Amino acid sequence: GYNAMVSQIQSSPASYRYLGGARTEIMKRMVLVNFNGGSVSSTSFPNNVSQRLPETGQVFRIITTKPSSPADIFTYTAPSVRSGREVQKASARRVGVFPNPYYAGREQETARWRKFVTFNNLPEKVVIRIYTLAGHLVRTLRKDDLSQFLEWDLTNGDYWQVASGIYICHVEMPELGETKVLKLAVIQPQIFPE
Repeated sequence: GYNAMVSQIQSSPASYRYLGGARTEIMKRMVLVNFNGGSVSSTSFPNNVSQRLPETGQVFRIITTKPSSPADIFTYTAPSVRSGREVQKASARRVGVFPNPYYAGREQETARWRKFVTFNNLPEKVVIRIYTLAGHLVRTLRKDDLSQFLEWDLTNGDYWQVASGIYICHVEMPELGETKVLKLAVIQPQIFPE
């Protein structure tokens, strides 16, 4: 177990497989699956394990070859902010809708009748037309603000809740001369009248 590992490291740190050599990573993807016990490869696992977790109060020692000190100074350089038409066009290629699929609700919905999906990475002016797979227009949404988001309340033009199914969302960005077509799956919950 742990004591055997400590003895191995202390007897020859450079040769220990997680510490030695120039190409070794410290703490390589280390996961405690079994502490002081049998092999996870055994056919009787986990019944062969004498102890699955360390005892309460157990102390682990982690040895590093790169300790930090108060004298250490770290410098980070963030890329400069970019803007302009090319940046907006690149963002337009990442327009999406979430959650997709919409599956009967989500945590952000605070009431039974408050259902929605959110379009993101949108420019200032957008027209989104939502169609059924048969090509029938379900709803037209318009956005003219600085937010990158727009919510669709999963209703049609008459504000009736849409049925479960696949919808085609045609996103038109007139100021950029760009369009994007998205597919959205909607699975509505079963609704019982009150």
